[in-house]
Amino acid sequence: NMWDGFMLNLGFRVSTNYVEDENSPRSKTKEEIEAMEEIHEKLGIMVIDFGYLPEGMKYQNCEIMEDGLEAVMFYEYKDKLFSVIMTNMKQEGSTYYSVDNETVLRETLSNDQEIDVEIWETNLELPQETYIVKIEYEECRYILNGMISFQEIKKIAENAIIL
Repeated sequence: NMWDGFMLNLGFRVSTNYVEDENSPRSKTKEEIEAMEEIHEKLGIMVIDFGYLPEGMKYQNCEIMEDGLEAVMFYEYKDKLFSVIMTNMKQEGSTYYSVDNETVLRETLSNDQEIDVEIWETNLELPQETYIVKIEYEECRYILNGMISFQEIKKIAENAIIL
């Protein structure tokens, strides 16, 4: 109910999101919903939501840095962290995101909202696939990053929703 009220306040009507098995709803924990509401309230940005997350990916916690106009939501997937960084770029500041390793642009696509999404592969020397997704929308930047297969990160990116 709390999520429905939050969505209606943003002018959206949302139906159940589905994961790979079309009969299994992707449910959110109370903590994940509260974190999304707090990010929206404190940073004044639209949050990113996921119409798809791989089975076993679980929300862990959230950090909001009001001074830096940034929030990071952490998920756990196969005993590794998957991070979602949301940055408000409307106000002057020096927020940036850099990667220390070589990166290769693997694909550019448009998600369901017709927002351009870049998928970058990083840590090319490691055996575990590592990807970064970059989305910019209405003066906000969203960076998703973790050790995950290309197929899974692509599904997450295609089904990401900016609320």
